[in-house]
Amino acid sequence: MSTNSSNTTNTVNVAESSPSPFVQINCATHLPLHLTSTNYVSWKLQFTLLLFGLDLMGFLYGSSMAPTTTLTICTEPSPNLAYIHWKRQDQLILHVILTLLTEVVIPLIASATSSSDAWTRLDRIFSKRSQFHIINLKDNLSSIQRGTLPISDFLIQLKTLSDELSTLGSPLSNDDLLIYCTCGLGPAYKEVITALHTRDTPIHSKSFFIN
Repeated sequence: MSTNSSNTTNTVNVAESSPSPFVQINCATHLPLHLTSTNYVSWKLQFTLLLFGLDLMGFLYGSSMAPTTTLTICTEPSPNLAYIHWKRQDQLILHVILTLLTEVVIPLIASATSSSDAWTRLDRIFSKRSQFHIINLKDNLSSIQRGTLPISDFLIQLKTLSDELSTLGSPLSNDDLLIYCTCGLGPAYKEVITALHTRDTPIHSKSFFIN
């Protein structure tokens, strides 16, 4: 595997379909996000967009099947160069995946033998974690109260939780976000809450947070 000598830890070469030359991927430039316990959706999007552009998605989802390992030539078995090329490419993609994982995550897929195997394991593990994280965020939203916080700080907290849900692929509707907001404002904003609930036309949460 060839690497860029000026950045050996962040540069990985990935082969396209034979006989295309190797495509150089600089992880620091093209894949800046490393997988954590809370950013799986964003990390997955980053990775799949890049591999789609390189026409390598088949390796992740198993549609790019491995050729036979040998060919019979004049009744003698010979190594199949197409398989060797496929295997090298697959292992390089697996290496890219490992490069983007933390030391805590790597052991979870250390026994994976292919990029598709590693990808499937990560999806199984982190999709569940993302769902649990979504539930926790919504629970935080339902219990958040302004209390003695300045109204601007309270709204920032709401917006931060809402944005995190959107990142996880579970955006709040405009109505739901306003409900969370009005429930947490408290009695000091009773008149504002009443005005919001009795408006003839709905107010968009974006303008509410801006104002």
